[in-house]
Amino acid sequence: MATATPFENQFRGTDFVGRHNELAELRAGLDRTTAGHTQIFLLGGEPGIGKTRIANEIASVADQYGMRVAWGICCEGAGAPAYWPMIQVARSLLARTDAPGLLTRAGPGASQIARLIGDYGPESVPAAGLPDEPEQARFRLFDGFASLLSAYAETRPLLVVLDDLQDADPTSWLMLRYIARELHDVPLMIAVAYRDVETRRQPIATQVISDLLRTGRQILLSGLSESEVAEMVEKSAGHAADRRFVAELHRTTGGNPFFVTEVVRTLAGNGALKRAARDESAAPIPESLRTSIRARLGALSARANSILAGAAALGSEFDLVALQRLTGAPLDEILRVLDLAGSAAIAVQVEEGRTRYRFVHSLIREVLHRDLDDATRMELHRKIVGVLEDLYRAEPDRHVDELAYHSMRSAQAGLADKAIDYSIRAGEAAYAAFAYEKSARHWREALTLMEEQSAEPLKLARLLERLSDALSITEVETPTGIDCLERALRLYESAGRTLEAAHAHAQLAVMLSTRAPSMNIQRALREYRNAEQVLGKAVESESQVWLYNGLAQAAMQAQHTAEEMAASRRGMEVAAHLG
Repeated sequence: MATATPFENQFRGTDFVGRHNELAELRAGLDRTTAGHTQIFLLGGEPGIGKTRIANEIASVADQYGMRVAWGICCEGAGAPAYWPMIQVARSLLARTDAPGLLTRAGPGASQIARLIGDYGPESVPAAGLPDEPEQARFRLFDGFASLLSAYAETRPLLVVLDDLQDADPTSWLMLRYIARELHDVPLMIAVAYRDVETRRQPIATQVISDLLRTGRQILLSGLSESEVAEMVEKSAGHAADRRFVAELHRTTGGNPFFVTEVVRTLAGNGALKRAARDESAAPIPESLRTSIRARLGALSARANSILAGAAALGSEFDLVALQRLTGAPLDEILRVLDLAGSAAIAVQVEEGRTRYRFVHSLIREVLHRDLDDATRMELHRKIVGVLEDLYRAEPDRHVDELAYHSMRSAQAGLADKAIDYSIRAGEAAYAAFAYEKSARHWREALTLMEEQSAEPLKLARLLERLSDALSITEVETPTGIDCLERALRLYESAGRTLEAAHAHAQLAVMLSTRAPSMNIQRALREYRNAEQVLGKAVESESQVWLYNGLAQAAMQAQHTAEEMAASRRGMEVAAHLG
């Protein structure tokens, strides 16, 4: 039996037009994959250009080849957790095989993967102690996921589709790069679909794409040709289209398939398509895509649009139960609205029989959400926080990203304290999952709101320390991490908190002596010495061991031999006393 893709409903009954060269290249990639060679394809282009559709087509071909297909789909504006596309892929694979057996083949990272994906508890695999260094912890997780894909692909060739990756957290991009670097002669093909304009504004995504192109292939989708647009119109109108109309439609839409579909759908909805297809002057082509989307939504009742606006506030993917509680509408009414939305290609079920739905295109969700006034939008997010708190009462920590997302967008509606709390907790959850870039984003949002709320200086200082910790691990933001730690240090000193200030001095010294972009050994020595003035006089502790170990290494680099030897001896003495 063929495996249904997540977009079967979205494309059911529509014909695939054009993209012959692109499909041929992807088919050749499938052939190389089944021959045992890892393939990476990057499908880039503007919104609506057909990235998801061509991915769906090649997934259908892979299914005909007998390959397993696993999708990871990013959700715009839904507060998804770190590694969300990767989590979906792992769950898809583990749901169709012996989960403990496959996880065991993931090596030392098996327990981390089990904890991350949630559906397979740590009891299903041997427990493993976490390494002390954050970079080592993340490496083990990345390596475990690569081993998981390799282990599955060895039993059955595998196609992994990562869709809308412009909305992924930076750590998912970094994991993808690791997988591409490590896996070579494995029957695995990875197809990555993303909006190239949006990824160019993301430094990590840009760097990863550049790295992937060393071994992968990039397919940048452009608009359909005029003849292909004519074919689309002909299939919709039932007869050949007027050449002048097609030329104008092609010029206006740039051959973007989604734009063409929206215009054609609008004209068909008001009965003008057949006339326009014969004579381009019979009906005007809508001036903008959003006008077309609004026209489609306008065919539904105001009540239906209100329910769909609630769905849009929940995110590009939403749950039926959450939508019912948010709107207060009877379940049968919501189902009728969603049935109409499906017929109008506005939103479809993610999978048959499931309670999750997804907007067909992010631009539809954007129009619904942005057409609301600010007060209404903020109030919707405030209500969503209450709905989610009630739904997730039993295990709120597993959904803290969603709670942080919606509370932050309703902070001005009286939820500032909740927004700060959830964002800090979401940052801690991301840090525990080694998603340091995502934790930094949450903590930055919390910090900005705390400053607006004139929070207590000590609370600001503690958050600045955590933010610095996360930033110092990332690839590009160590200097910003140092700035945050310096701010925290000044706040501690102003408050007379000498012990906290000493720890900040020590952490600054570590960053200045180990992080290449900002390395400054002489300043690191000064910071270590400032820390020693307080910590060296305190009760012996593990902190002293690390202090003197760091001081010894910095002194060695600065060729201060006497200071190096003294710090080493003192560190060993404390370590021995502590056992």
